Amino acid sequence: ADKATEAARRRGVLLASGFLVGESFVGVILAVADTLAGRSAALALVGPDFASYATWMGLAVFASGLAVFYRLTARAEPDEAVA
Repeated sequence: ADKATEAARRRGVLLASGFLVGESFVGVILAVADTLAGRSAALALVGPDFASYATWMGLAVFASGLAVFYRLTARAEPDEAVA
């Protein structure tokens, strides 16, 4: 592969690795907070009544993210998609 393709691949791997490590750190922080508080969901900001709203809001954010990623990749020229 040429240099641009290899650079794009490396950036993608670096980004994915960062997401995984960041998620792991958040999991450890939440576990420590739950342990210190002695209860589950120690950092919950809202009560269980908000669960149905949170589900729909999460779905809306996920769908919006998919739409943005699709538009960015569908519009790109073949050379731009690699760089």
